[in-house]
Amino acid sequence: MVVFGYFKVDSKNNVIDAVDVDNPPVLIHTRGMWLDVPAKALEILTVKKYNIAGSIHAAEHAVLSLLPNVVVTSPGDVRTECKAPQKEYAKRETQRKRPARLILYDAVGKGGGAGISSKAFDFVDLLLHQAVDRVESCGCESGCPECTCPLCLRLISRHYKFGLSRRECC
Repeated sequence: MVVFGYFKVDSKNNVIDAVDVDNPPVLIHTRGMWLDVPAKALEILTVKKYNIAGSIHAAEHAVLSLLPNVVVTSPGDVRTECKAPQKEYAKRETQRKRPARLILYDAVGKGGGAGISSKAFDFVDLLLHQAVDRVESCGCESGCPECTCPLCLRLISRHYKFGLSRRECC
């Protein structure tokens, strides 16, 4: 992860200033995977006026919570990138937007991770289908610990489960 700076925010979480920093990089040697979000999916999210970053992050957590279905893992063995909400959910565009992708990586361990996320990649189709099924069958309105967000409760109100739903996006 590269830190370019930080945001100063007011009491309502509005960004009032962006401050660049010049720190030496922190390198983390681990294993992981990413899935690029297809352009068609991004187009659908845009047309439906769903927050793209919120939908991607909800999808990351939905898949992450299902990893024990296909590989031996414990909570915290695999992580996802939790993006800065002030940047990713900002109303104005930034030039530092990341590519639209789901990112899962092994927590730092011996030898750069245990390879759990790499093993899970063999089951990525199954995981994605299970994630969609879980989201569609959940009765919540916009994402909850049961369907999209068991580990990232601080942003729960910002997640958009409908970005994962076949009913909503088709």
